[in-house]
Amino acid sequence: MKKSIIITGIAFFIAGMGIKPFIIANAKTPAVKPTINKQQSNTPVNTPVNTPVNTPKITPAAKAKVELISAGAEPRQELRIKPVVGTRELADMKVNVDMVISFEGKPSPAFKMPATIMKTDVVVTKVEPNGDVHYEFSYKDVDVQGDTSLPPAAISKMRGEIKKLTGMKGTAVVDSRGQTKQANLTLPQGIDNSLKQYIDQFSNSMQQLSTPFPLEAVGVGAKWRTTESVNVSGMTVNQSALYELVSMKDNLATFNVTIEQQVPGQQKLNLPQAPAGVTMTVKSYDGKGQGQAQINMNKLMPVSSNVSISANSLWGMTPANSKKEITMNQQMSIQMTIDSK
Repeated sequence: MKKSIIITGIAFFIAGMGIKPFIIANAKTPAVKPTINKQQSNTPVNTPVNTPVNTPKITPAAKAKVELISAGAEPRQELRIKPVVGTRELADMKVNVDMVISFEGKPSPAFKMPATIMKTDVVVTKVEPNGDVHYEFSYKDVDVQGDTSLPPAAISKMRGEIKKLTGMKGTAVVDSRGQTKQANLTLPQGIDNSLKQYIDQFSNSMQQLSTPFPLEAVGVGAKWRTTESVNVSGMTVNQSALYELVSMKDNLATFNVTIEQQVPGQQKLNLPQAPAGVTMTVKSYDGKGQGQAQINMNKLMPVSSNVSISANSLWGMTPANSKKEITMNQQMSIQMTIDSK
């Protein structure tokens, strides 16, 4: 489980929660009520679900294209993860999000969201002869903390929602080159349908966002590029990542990464945080990021990881019973760190 598998989905999940007050305030329509899929539950709307809800198994996406640019210096070796059954890792993940939003060219006050802290437990359950690694993961605690410009009532609401993710667990399979082949989530008790939609988006991000290694043997200075189309918070995003191996010693590898993301054309989105009847269209999205990760090839989680992403997006919003579109520009910066033991 590499750094991108979890933190990107969570970052956009958090960002979506942060944008909710702005959408409601400007659309001037009632907040959307959650609905329950009849095939999943007969529980009335707005009634908490009292039993765990399983998400469907995530269909594997096409593997990312990996292009080796430079093999680097000698000596060279194939980069392969090789954890053994029973390997257990505990990781602290931290996500900071800052946003500036403007409507019709008029900026709203910038706000700083509190950091989201996630304590994750990962256990390797099986290693197949071909190198595929099966593992279980769970979120022991999810909370928000740190400096923020949001009012106390908003923080309390955010904490209440984020805390519902505590207890989320699942299973996954990753190949020896770091690509996720399969993932499945089990949701904790009390998840309503509105929050479940966020989790579904996060599930897709888990499956699609990974850190693939090249097929060829590489040494220090090696560079390779991965390209793929991923689903981020409901958007189809073309993502390119350039990796550089800056050191390799005793199975401990350090990588630099540069990330570029773009949305191919305009896309209409069905965002669960939007009020009923509101139509949202992403007109453009441009994201750039960079970071560094230190990975022990005998483990799944990075020993440490620090990634920063800045994104600029333009949205169109049409309120219910209206034909007039409101334009919204969002500038967002995300700082994500992982420390494991």
